[in-house]
Amino acid sequence: MWIERVIARAFGPLRDETLHLGAGMNVIGGPNEAGKTSWHAATRLALTGVRRGPGRTKEVTSVIDRHRPWDSPDRWEVEARLHLHDGRTVDISQDLAGKVACRARDVILGDDLSNEIINDGTPDATRWLGLDRDSYSAVAAVSQAQIMAVAESATGLQDEMQRAAATRGTDATAARRSSSAAAPRATSAARSRSFASCALPRSRVASDSHSLTARA
Repeated sequence: MWIERVIARAFGPLRDETLHLGAGMNVIGGPNEAGKTSWHAATRLALTGVRRGPGRTKEVTSVIDRHRPWDSPDRWEVEARLHLHDGRTVDISQDLAGKVACRARDVILGDDLSNEIINDGTPDATRWLGLDRDSYSAVAAVSQAQIMAVAESATGLQDEMQRAAATRGTDATAARRSSSAAAPRATSAARSRSFASCALPRSRVASDSHSLTARA
């Protein structure tokens, strides 16, 4: 799936503005307060929408509080045009304030596709990716604050990686030692079984073999 465009009907400071995107990777640049963070959030919520009722995470609540239009909070709308892997082109509309006029529509056939991706009462286009709005937020939508948190804790992250590498080396050494110790025991056990088989009477061996075959 790729996103052709995002339309911010009313989203944060954006009013009836369109962001056009190309297939593949897109880099959005600009000075501070140019709207980069707003477009990032608009793109995300155009795909996922917001669930109806309780159950929102603190992070989603923070996005809502930050990007709901300041001058007209009752109108909060965003749209996107998507190209799916199966060849369909879809327009998805999210009424984030009322959460009622939300739908996904096939551009060519005009069919309503909302039921394919309905999630907690609203369309969630990440379902077409095998995700949902929560997993998408966790793995695909990285906020500026999250990036800054990684940068600020770079030393701690390096320490954790070094500790993990050291632990892995210790575990590998222990595994090799365990494997080496197990080899003589396995050889000894095999010899014991061989000796026991030879010592058993023929009738007992045949009876045991039949019993094992039946259980298998």
